[in-house]
This record gives sequence, structure tokens and C-alpha cells, in this order.
Amino acid sequence: MHTPLSRTPVSRTLLVAITAAAAATALTSCSDSKGEASATAPRQVTVADVTIAQDKALHDALPESIRTAGTVRVATDVPYAPFEMFVAEGKQELTGLDYDLGQALGAKLGVKFAF
Repeated sequence: MHTPLSRTPVSRTLLVAITAAAAATALTSCSDSKGEASATAPRQVTVADVTIAQDKALHDALPESIRTAGTVRVATDVPYAPFEMFVAEGKQELTGLDYDLGQALGAKLGVKFAF
């Protein structure tokens, strides 16, 4: 029986790559091209117990303005659980689906997603 959850590792990798490329394209206008020194995203990030490593080919496919800035600035409407919310009342640290997805995309693309 074939279900969406029974994808092969290759199809999962392809899905992640396509999603990352689409998100990078959609968020191009959110980058800060003036910028601070080019921020470097960590080579690996763990999000929801999944380790995500940078894909140099995807990083190289990003628009020059994003590669130069090193950061994609993301506008969000906190709190909007479960998509984005504060970790605890009075804290500025974020969590949630959108935040985790941004961190995962940033790790895969080799840039920082700043919320």
C-alpha cells in the first residue's frame, strides 16, 4: 500500500530541495542586501530531532543578494500558535511550525533565517 508517508529517501530529498528552492525564491525580497557582515548559517542544524546539513548546490543557486547578505529576514505575526509563538511568556525566543521550517530551510540553504 502506497501512502504519502512511505516516500523513499530519494523522493524525500527531492521534496526538501524543491521546497527549499521555492521558499528561497519566494523570500528573495525579504533579504537584507545592505547588511551586516555576511552572516554564516551553521553547517548543520537539528530541528524536531532531524539533523539538516547545508546543500552547497542549493546555496549556490540562491540569488546573489541573498548569498551576499547571508540572512533572510522573515516577517511574522507572533503569537499565532502553533505556527509561531514565544517559548515562554516574557521571553523573546520563538518556536513553532513556521520558525522551525525557517531554521530548517536556512540550514539547508546555508543562510540564516532571522525572525
